[in-house]
Amino acid sequence: MGTRAFIMKRSNPKTVKIPRYNKIPRDIKHSVLASIFQDLHSAPDLRNLLENINRLIKEEIHCQATLISIYDPYREELVYHSLESESLATEFKLKLGQGLAGKIAASQRPSYIRDLTDFPLSKVIYESCGIPYQQILGCPLIRRGALLGVIEVFLANHPEASADDDLAYLTVLSHQFAISLNYFKQSEQLERKSLEEENLAQVSQRISSSLDPDELLDIIINALRSLIPHDAAGIYLLERNSQEIQRMVVYGYPLDINQDRLLEVGRGARQLVGETRAAVILQDLSQFPLYVDARNSARSAMVTPILSNNRMIGVFTLESDQADVYTSDDLALFKKFSHQAALSIEKAQLHRALIEKNRLEQELSIAREIQMTFLPRREPPLAGFDVAGLNLPSSRGGRPVGGCHWRCVRQRHSRFFDHGQFPRQPPGRDPQQLCDQYHHVKSESAALGKH
Repeated sequence: MGTRAFIMKRSNPKTVKIPRYNKIPRDIKHSVLASIFQDLHSAPDLRNLLENINRLIKEEIHCQATLISIYDPYREELVYHSLESESLATEFKLKLGQGLAGKIAASQRPSYIRDLTDFPLSKVIYESCGIPYQQILGCPLIRRGALLGVIEVFLANHPEASADDDLAYLTVLSHQFAISLNYFKQSEQLERKSLEEENLAQVSQRISSSLDPDELLDIIINALRSLIPHDAAGIYLLERNSQEIQRMVVYGYPLDINQDRLLEVGRGARQLVGETRAAVILQDLSQFPLYVDARNSARSAMVTPILSNNRMIGVFTLESDQADVYTSDDLALFKKFSHQAALSIEKAQLHRALIEKNRLEQELSIAREIQMTFLPRREPPLAGFDVAGLNLPSSRGGRPVGGCHWRCVRQRHSRFFDHGQFPRQPPGRDPQQLCDQYHHVKSESAALGKH
């Protein structure tokens, strides 16, 4: 280890300051580090990168074992990764400040530890992994001020001076590890976003192919399954004025579930996003009593409003049986999908409204033709009077209606009096009864045709 001697000042018995890069011997700088940099950047994926880091540390420092934890900025926690795990990520996680790795990440300073009395969580993790922990070197992985993770190196009976040299060298290596890890994470993120955009474009094409609202909702639910993993989903469309649930389509719920229970899910989701009109992640449903767990197995969920021209026309829900499973990237993709769905839903609703309008106009045209056969072809001649008639259909509930009939009558002792023949009434009482009946033009005309 003589070739790796550095001039350092110990701030305390357990912490070493990061040495400046210009204090590294020139031969190491140009040979060892160049070779390490090349090895790291040749890794095609995260597993190979971690394998290379693990191999390089063992070759350069001659340690018993290494542990690498990668920082999740969304959840603000370190996730331990293991090459023995199929998915690399393990169930071992530490918040910033928790355990040895959490303390190193929070302070962003390397450490040399021989006593784990103050780090019981780390002790549990090491024992679960079967790693001896007599002497531990810990170093943060930082790139351009951003925390990427922590490396922990486990030594066996190293002299303290040699351990200090190893920590200094590990600090230098950590800069190369951080560059490679940052490059890989950015490349992985770009590749994932590119794939998501491609899938989203394909899904958008599928959901824009139907103009039938009921069929469209089924297509949307099925298309979402290929974008974001989930155990249950629901689309709840709202009535324009009352904002009550008008139509719903769900996936992943039991077939015998009560429909009222599903409506409660939609109403709760509507309340969660109704005021802010912003999508939310519910990482722990037990903390959100407004959201109704109709399946009794959901642990986390995402809810987003379906907006059209800044008007909420529905609400979208996704559920997972795992807690804390969704990320900000999932939420961003969910919002993009809901926007595409909103455009297709609005288009389908407008198409249905246009078809309904054309159908109604056709019915009114037929009714008008029927009614005209019962009307006089010209006004009756009355001496001293000009007679004219006009019928203007009104509109109720968005549907034209007409054929209004009224008569002023009063019944007394089973007798009917014409207007003007009513006896005098006490002040404040109305002697008239108005009978106002509205019928659809077609219905009235058809009724006239029967007599």
